[in-house]
Amino acid sequence: MVGRQDTMDGAESQHTSATDAAARETTTREGRVHEVADTLGRRIAGGVYQPGQSLPTEPELARALGVGRNAVREAVKMLAGKGLLRTGRRAGTIVQPHAEWSLLDTSVIGWLLENPSDRARLVDELVEMRAIVEPEAVALAAERAKMSQVIRLWEAVEAMETLPEISAAALDADIRFHRVIFEAADSRLLLGMFHAIELLLRVNFATGMLAGSAFAENLAHHRAIAHAVQHRDGAEARHLMHELVARNREDVKRARRLDETPDDG
Repeated sequence: MVGRQDTMDGAESQHTSATDAAARETTTREGRVHEVADTLGRRIAGGVYQPGQSLPTEPELARALGVGRNAVREAVKMLAGKGLLRTGRRAGTIVQPHAEWSLLDTSVIGWLLENPSDRARLVDELVEMRAIVEPEAVALAAERAKMSQVIRLWEAVEAMETLPEISAAALDADIRFHRVIFEAADSRLLLGMFHAIELLLRVNFATGMLAGSAFAENLAHHRAIAHAVQHRDGAEARHLMHELVARNREDVKRARRLDETPDDG
């Protein structure tokens, strides 16, 4: 019986080792695919490959990137899913027009943000989107927010008021404030939109922070919005959010003007 048990334990150990090895190999393979997709995505977003242009062939990319052809093939599928590429048997792999790109995909946003011209345009377009969406989101939040969400909203306000104005912690608190609003709106689509644009929102807020005392000047609006949500005043919450987004638009413009001002030193 002892010998049989030892044999069974040994077989189980070998099976576990083989399973672990297979899992590590899968993880490594997936990591290579993501690295290739990231490299190609950056090149496409950066204009190395222009819309309408063919990518190098699969074997050429595999050699240039030092990976297998399968990794290239899977990366191309991934980028096609994001709208950056299309493939055809005779045409090869073609970069899609910008209008086809999934601009709410977090990877695509990240690649575009690396280019100064795209960065500025995306921030401007985000402000426009916020003006359309966020006032209605906060009106819904005033109607639907749970008490736990109201508490979290106030916690974010209090963190913003006590943290240094220009700091990562203050930026995180500001993001939390707006995330709670989208969560409290109790709409899966709205919350999904927030998750998609969170990276861009961070860039937007960080840019606005550079406009002198803009962060401190906007704290009163954040507090008033939290008060309106707590007291179920959707109309007032909507009005205040319209004002806050408009102030953010001006903060971004002011920050850009400051950045363009020549250094007297």
